[in-house]
Amino acid sequence: MLICYGIMVRSLIWLTFLGSLAILFTALVLRDDLIWETGALIVFLALPFLIIISCLVLLVQKSHSAQVNFLFLLISTGSSIFFFEVILQFIHQPAWLLGGKDTRTHLEAVADERSKDPQTVPALNPTLFFKQPLTIDNTEVVPLSGISRVHTVFCNETGDGWESYTSDRFGFRNPDAVWDTTKPATLILGDSYTQGFCMPDGFLYPDLIRRELPNSINLGINGNGPLLALASAREYADTLDVEHVLWFMYEGNDIEDLSQRINHSILQNYLLDPSYRQNLKEFQPELDREMKKLTERVISGDMELGALGSMTQASGGLRLALTLWKTRHLLGLSDLKKEWRLHRLSNDVSREQLLQSFETILQELKHFAQRKNASLTVVYIPAHRNFSHHIEHPFRRDVMKIFQDLDIDLIDLLPVLDAFDDPLSLYSLRRDGHFTKEGNRIVAQKVLDILST
Repeated sequence: MLICYGIMVRSLIWLTFLGSLAILFTALVLRDDLIWETGALIVFLALPFLIIISCLVLLVQKSHSAQVNFLFLLISTGSSIFFFEVILQFIHQPAWLLGGKDTRTHLEAVADERSKDPQTVPALNPTLFFKQPLTIDNTEVVPLSGISRVHTVFCNETGDGWESYTSDRFGFRNPDAVWDTTKPATLILGDSYTQGFCMPDGFLYPDLIRRELPNSINLGINGNGPLLALASAREYADTLDVEHVLWFMYEGNDIEDLSQRINHSILQNYLLDPSYRQNLKEFQPELDREMKKLTERVISGDMELGALGSMTQASGGLRLALTLWKTRHLLGLSDLKKEWRLHRLSNDVSREQLLQSFETILQELKHFAQRKNASLTVVYIPAHRNFSHHIEHPFRRDVMKIFQDLDIDLIDLLPVLDAFDDPLSLYSLRRDGHFTKEGNRIVAQKVLDILST
């Protein structure tokens, strides 16, 4: 029995030796394809090398007690890491790990805010309704904004606290009075960056632009890509007197998002038919009613609604836990390849079709601006990976060529941010998040400088 036990222990040490050797060998083979920062050096080189040396020493010495203690150390350490990962999978916002103090989920924050304002709602966005459109007057519609004129709990990216705002008459993040202006407006289009994720009022770049251009109207919504930017302009600014159209394009996912939208049964109509409208402005009371119903069902636990529904439940699963994804993400080890992986790029759309659709959308935005005798400026927001990995987005050159071919005014923020002493400090927690207050300030100032020339 003791002999079998000893053989098993030595076999496990040999397996550990071979596994560590495989990790070290793979790291050396892929050394030119990986980004070697401190964490990667420790995990993929130093640690396997240390384990290999330890295994060899134990196998040579043949000390049974030392071998058992070594295996116990490895097993207990591995089990602790896996248990830690499982805990992370059940935490929507591990704020305490990120240096923040507010560990509440989105819906928990809403519930707390309702003690002060019973009408408080979570921020909604169009992506929640792609698979579950609302039905208004027997017609399926995809809302392009949130619930109107309510206290809206938005987000908590850093863990320091949930930011919120009061939505305007159409569910966007504006002072409601901007819709009453009779002077030419500055129309601002974009995604979560433009909605101010997760900035307090007054610090997001549309608010900073509004200080100099008081009639600025922000139609930015979390999840909006090129097609939804065009749709928002048509739906909400068709009758407005507009002086400037600013579209803030986010390099990180706008092209990928477009690949998932252009074949949507409703949204594709904005691309195929220049006159297409869902008439969302006229349906705002009905949209509010239906979105409030869904929100109450989600808060009560009666249903899920896309990402909003998952905020009350485990945010990952066993599959992700086995890959230690969240632990690796916290340690900065989740993305070490020197390539730009387009995780959300639809396989149903060819590169040519995608770029052609992008060009068509830009042409339509240009025609929209021309009909109003307004200027059109695209503000190109670079993704965090430009500065953390120093690699170029695989669609950047194609996109830049389209801007040039269509003679569209462009503010490329990549060289602007790259000239900053520490570009990563302009992104939340120095990770692949959104702009800090300083990042928002730099963006707003650059846009205002260009518009004033």
